[in-house]
Amino acid sequence: MNAAWLELSLTAIDLLAWTRVLLPDGEPAAAEPKKLRYRLLHIAARLTRGGRRLRLRISATWP
Repeated sequence: MNAAWLELSLTAIDLLAWTRVLLPDGEPAAAEPKKLRYRLLHIAARLTRGGRRLRLRISATWP
């Protein structure tokens, strides 16, 4: 059980580190984890279907 929690924690830390590396320089790259989660989970987007594919269409005005 402890090994599973350790793996989940390490995965979360790696995901956070890669997110900061892949984000452009500026405010999002320097944001705290709580702010990053909020901004990534509150995106105005639409799930569309076409050509047997599902697509997530993100608003062009989203920062």
